[in-house]
Amino acid sequence: MEINMPRVGGIEGKKLLKQHDPETSIIMQTAFEETEMLAKLVKGVAIK
Repeated sequence: MEINMPRVGGIEGKKLLKQHDPETSIIMQTAFEETEMLAKLVKGVAIK
């Protein structure tokens, strides 16, 4: 899943997918240098 998506960002999209199916595995990536977003990912906001 691209982190920097239009309408629903990667973190919000991840939350929505996990609500629908908690067992879903998600790989997130981006070609952009998103330091704030990467920091959130490393801290576990988006990875569970």
